[in-house]
Amino acid sequence: MLPERWLVSALSRKGYIFAAMTEVPSAFQIRFAGNKGMLVVAESDEAMGGCDIIFSESMKKFETPNEREHRTLEIMGFLFSSPSVELNTEILDILVGNAFDPERVCAFFQAGLDELLRSFEPQLTDLQLAIKCAYKRGDRIGLRMLLRGFPPEIAFLCSVYSSTLRPLNIPIPLSCRCYGVADFQDVLAPGQVFVQCNGRVVQGPVLLLKEPCFSATDVQRFQAVDDTRLRHLRGVIVFSTSPDNLVSDSSRIAGSDLDGDKFVCIWQAELLDVVLKEHEDQGQQNAASEVEKRRKEKGKGKEKEKEKEKEKEKEKE
Repeated sequence: MLPERWLVSALSRKGYIFAAMTEVPSAFQIRFAGNKGMLVVAESDEAMGGCDIIFSESMKKFETPNEREHRTLEIMGFLFSSPSVELNTEILDILVGNAFDPERVCAFFQAGLDELLRSFEPQLTDLQLAIKCAYKRGDRIGLRMLLRGFPPEIAFLCSVYSSTLRPLNIPIPLSCRCYGVADFQDVLAPGQVFVQCNGRVVQGPVLLLKEPCFSATDVQRFQAVDDTRLRHLRGVIVFSTSPDNLVSDSSRIAGSDLDGDKFVCIWQAELLDVVLKEHEDQGQQNAASEVEKRRKEKGKGKEKEKEKEKEKEKEKE
């Protein structure tokens, strides 16, 4: 964790904050002296206990010399509240494959596709409007074709149809894509998450997945809750760190961790019934297997290091 007033000062000196910025991001993916992972803004300076930065033990990846060049805070990424997530064929396959009623899911996306097509209809007959819209969305191919005299409908097929409609990039209105962070205040119970996106605190069942997603168990259901102690965190998904968890909640989602993974969160009512119970159970089993595998690999790595140290001692003797 780190205090917001310290962060504003540090980023301003580095030139990251401009007059137009109205809020400080709630989480940052960082590297610092052998530490790697996510730092979140603290609720208050008092919560920091006089420290500037608090690193969790899991963030420590390796030891570094105590020199200034290794004590530079590198910000690898940060995220403000994200717009709605766009569907793709990968997500569609996973959702339909998990659905109690696949036709209901397909009907939802068919309606979204129809609405998207209707929004483009005026551009197929009005050249000036087509040029204006192509410029606004940064459609270089469509704009170049329109300016060279191609009919709007031909430019549409070569640009918007190929880049948006064919891969089914249909917006999911009630969704967001955010970094996952740990609940350092130990507020959330197992299976609970806190999501505050675009000024709204999400409450109720949500679906979480990480891209790319290949297996039916890569989609998991969680319960989004509200808690005033977490409202200072915006544009992130806060996962439970309860010791009652057999495995971490994030690892249930394709073996993910909280070192910088981004997750897709969906609370669209039409899609909330897609995760089957047996898939949730299988997801927990897969996560447990993944955690056990990592523990074994970590243990083997330590054994190799000990053997190397013994060999060095023998050589010295």
